[in-house]
Amino acid sequence: MEDCEVCCNPIEISYTVEDDTLTSFAAKTLESIRWELATENRR
Repeated sequence: MEDCEVCCNPIEISYTVEDDTLTSFAAKTLESIRWELATENRR
């Protein structure tokens, strides 16, 4: 979890590296994480 230097909102950053190559990258704002959690709780 990092803070955006522009808006100071938390951002979750995740990535995968295989054989010294970036194979996946994702960045989610706290708002999108809250939405995902709310959606999961409805199931």
